[in-house]
Amino acid sequence: MKLDFIDDYRDELIAIRLDIHRYPEQGWCEFRRETDELNKDMYDSAVSIIDGIAKTYGVRYEIMPAGASISAESSKELESKDNGGLAPHLPLDNFPISSCI
Repeated sequence: MKLDFIDDYRDELIAIRLDIHRYPEQGWCEFRRETDELNKDMYDSAVSIIDGIAKTYGVRYEIMPAGASISAESSKELESKDNGGLAPHLPLDNFPISSCI
């Protein structure tokens, strides 16, 4: 199949492509691990991947951290207190989470 007819639309296609890239899509990444060290490793890995993709496609990127959490241990005294009928404490350290959109 010949695609010579595409040349007739070249300028229009270029204009559409440039318009799409004028308004880049934002992406969000979130990492939750058991320790600060693991969080940093996940962050560094994500930056490395994002940087590689940007270099591959010749695009720019900006990373703007929006928040962070730190490693901490629950108070054993508070864990053992009656919670007044609220949901029981969930051991969140058993749920390592990471997501990128």
